[in-house]
Amino acid sequence: MFTEQLDQDKKIFDERGYSKTYNLANQDVVEQLSAKLEREQMRWRKLLPEKLLRRFLLNRHLNLPEMQAIIRDENLTFILKKLCAPKLILWRTNVFKKEPGSSDVSWHHDKHFQDGDEKLIDLDEISNHFSVFVALNDVTLSNGALQVLPKSHKPIKGFERNLKVMSEKSGSEHFLRELPSQFQASAKTLCFKQGQFFVFHSAMYHKSKAYISGNSRMSLTMRLMRADVGFPVNRYTKLKSHQLVYI
Repeated sequence: MFTEQLDQDKKIFDERGYSKTYNLANQDVVEQLSAKLEREQMRWRKLLPEKLLRRFLLNRHLNLPEMQAIIRDENLTFILKKLCAPKLILWRTNVFKKEPGSSDVSWHHDKHFQDGDEKLIDLDEISNHFSVFVALNDVTLSNGALQVLPKSHKPIKGFERNLKVMSEKSGSEHFLRELPSQFQASAKTLCFKQGQFFVFHSAMYHKSKAYISGNSRMSLTMRLMRADVGFPVNRYTKLKSHQLVYI
């Protein structure tokens, strides 16, 4: 029965572009990471401008044991191998925080490259690029809930996509302020409890809503590729080959 359920989870994942919500096995390390990042941010905020502060939340898995523990969490790695591929490479982590004054983040996708130095992404390919969202605090309707556009990891008739890889387009090309009107009703809003995660195809359009009220919230995002995909090193990928994490 468990195998049948995972087969169904995989089918849903590939059809709509994102998985159901799962729980990390190690909940304690989530609380520890959240508390450590809060303390660090309070200290950095006194010393650094906001733009530079955001850079310190990129690829922190290189020096934070708590984040490394989440990456190796037994529930997470099990689900990744069942839904995505038996061998994956982590090439980026980001921490995002929503607090009073945080605006929404417009519609975008995470498929920054295709394979090596190819200049266009391929929406017919859904087996090479994946993303993970981990709630480091509760994510609610009022403190920056996530929104997704189901099935947008594949071509949608009537939805014109910019297929250039991230290194070939400007920041303004990367974000959409609004979805085409005929697709707005299809968007789904997702909330999470601390320590929950979900997996999605990197090409799927998603966004986060503005902070309105409630607790500040942090999330960890992981970007992964199949182990046989070529990895281009540029200002949008950053990690060197020896820093890539094999899962």
